Amino acid sequence: MIKKLQLMLILLVVIITSCEKEEFSSIIEEPVFVAAIPFAKTDSVGFNAGDDLYYMFASHAEIEEEIVYSGLFGKEEICESGCAQNFSIQIHQELSQEEKLTAGNYPFYSVPRDGYKHNYTLITDDLNPLDNTSWRVGDEFLLGESISIDSNNDTAPGDGMRLVYNSPDVITVQFERQILPMTVDCDITVEFTVTAEGIQIEVITSSPFSQVSWSTGVISDKIIVNPNIATYTARVFGASGCTTDIAINIQDMNLISNQTIGFNQNSFGFSTPDNPNNAVTISYTNENGIFYTSSTIGQILPFRFEVLDISDYELNELGDPTWKITASFDCILFGENGGARRIRNGKAVFAVSY
Repeated sequence: MIKKLQLMLILLVVIITSCEKEEFSSIIEEPVFVAAIPFAKTDSVGFNAGDDLYYMFASHAEIEEEIVYSGLFGKEEICESGCAQNFSIQIHQELSQEEKLTAGNYPFYSVPRDGYKHNYTLITDDLNPLDNTSWRVGDEFLLGESISIDSNNDTAPGDGMRLVYNSPDVITVQFERQILPMTVDCDITVEFTVTAEGIQIEVITSSPFSQVSWSTGVISDKIIVNPNIATYTARVFGASGCTTDIAINIQDMNLISNQTIGFNQNSFGFSTPDNPNNAVTISYTNENGIFYTSSTIGQILPFRFEVLDISDYELNELGDPTWKITASFDCILFGENGGARRIRNGKAVFAVSY
């Protein structure tokens, strides 16, 4: 009897043990293709191929005299909600060039058209100018020490540009100028100097002829600040399209020190697209289906696109060979309905076919 009980206990232990679930060790792989898009002054977005139905679509196509290599973070066809949002990088290469992409800096592609390109650059002795500087072109706000915009040569003068330099609690200087469909090259600088008479404001231009008319009635390139007047405006009449409106607001007279604030404009006309070989287009569609692209207006420094690494990868779903590309970039994306999105320190690992 005892032996039978012992045998039954052994069988019971075996049955209970055999019914326990076996734990399998799983390996979670990091996604190969990812993109981190830090938008300035708004939430950043990210894309991981393999997560949330996102897929890396690697392709290429011949369009007129170019071959366009494309890597798109998009949703798979079974997507039922939030399907619009996607992100893509395209590299335009001349068909006559060798079919090979390499690491290095790539220029940005811009839509071919005739007109004028205007490059504006901030002039200041501020060590951290980006923290205090903003640009406005029409209804669009841009950031950077430099910006580049285009004007068509078949349209009348339209929107203006505005540069605002705001040193918190100290001084705000605003420059405003029309965007003219013509070649314009000029510098305008406002110098603040602490003198025995008080704070002196001097407007310096590179124009062969200029006249500065102040809101106080004074016509001179120099003026001594009245401690009882915090806001000064001036119109600078300059030759060759350099006419500029300046507004100065001083928040604290005691904090003003010797300082230089201004900007340079350099313009040139073009009748063919200024797109060097291997030019890049970055595009983004938000969750509401609004399309943004870097190619509407030309991009200049500090905007950049750099391929950090490129290597052979697997065949895509069409059987074409692909390159795996790691890149970093800074740029502005312009919306189809107006508005802009500034990308700062963006990074992506994507694939294109060839």
